[in-house]
Amino acid sequence: GKAILPILNALGYDLYLPGNWEVVYYKKNMQTLLGGLDAPKVCANMFHDAGDGKKGELIFPPYFTWSKLGVKIGFLGYTDPLVPIRQSPNYSKGIIYTKPEENLAYYVNVLREQEQCDFVIILAHLGLSQQIALANMPECEGVHYIFGGDTHERVREPIVCKYAKVVEPGAFGSFVGRLDLEVKNGKIVGERY
Repeated sequence: GKAILPILNALGYDLYLPGNWEVVYYKKNMQTLLGGLDAPKVCANMFHDAGDGKKGELIFPPYFTWSKLGVKIGFLGYTDPLVPIRQSPNYSKGIIYTKPEENLAYYVNVLREQEQCDFVIILAHLGLSQQIALANMPECEGVHYIFGGDTHERVREPIVCKYAKVVEPGAFGSFVGRLDLEVKNGKIVGERY
């Protein structure tokens, strides 16, 4: 995985979320490789295994905030908790995954109330069906968008769910998802995906 680090850093990404293949080199290598990326990483549902299957600390920070033009945006990350079932459980040894809904409402509250975010986006590597299900759960109230990945769907128009909109930009760089927020006097007055 080391060969891709300079390429990703040269692309200048602002934020990363680990997906299901980041663990293929096992936990320690995942941490080392992702640690070599210049931008921050977020994931609110990957924990160190403290032993006997008990959750330890989060492996990555759960969220990141970004301010521009007087608007503060909160990004919260979730990776598919089924990773140890979908692929070899050995890859995820030392990692405990939880379902997003277990702490989502808590972190949305932190982002909205404590961090005073005007807009909240979930970065998700859950797959389209799980992302839609999450966007319809009450725990997702206060989230504006779920920027999804994993199943590589080409969602050209946001899927409007009960609590959030869901998008996915295809696979292998075939599309770039783009959300433009229109800001006037420090307030979001419009959006285009």
